[in-house]
Amino acid sequence: YIFRKVYNMSYRGRLRAELATFTVTNDGVSTNYYTQFSERTNNITGCSVSTNTITLPQGQYLARAVIGGTRSNQNDILNYRLELDGTLIGSNGGLDSNHKTKVDDTKAQFNITSSQGVLKLKVIEESSSSDWTIEPDYSYILIIRSFWYDTF
Repeated sequence: YIFRKVYNMSYRGRLRAELATFTVTNDGVSTNYYTQFSERTNNITGCSVSTNTITLPQGQYLARAVIGGTRSNQNDILNYRLELDGTLIGSNGGLDSNHKTKVDDTKAQFNITSSQGVLKLKVIEESSSSDWTIEPDYSYILIIRSFWYDTF
């Protein structure tokens, strides 16, 4: 059993974690564009997926997203961020400087206290949509949900 004290309340139960992963599948991107993706694995109870939205149940989350791609001009910019219920959350991710050899991911930790929330991956800045090629093998969203449940 795990005991936890939060806001002067004691919880007796077990901490449970669930995991989901998605592949970013769209060919091209542009500013204010929501990426498209397909499900790799989804072990989050109550999670549903459409073309560019992930509907998540109540819980505490950690999400990480990466868009890997190639560009024809070394000065092209691609920045992206997670969005929850219409509000940008977490850090920016992207490729945004000359001669960069790695991709910066976007990460966010968040709580959904209502019955559900809608998560999207949004391109917030893109300099040349015709020059970017998204590489699905290197582009993904990882979501971890944790919550306490009674063991009685």
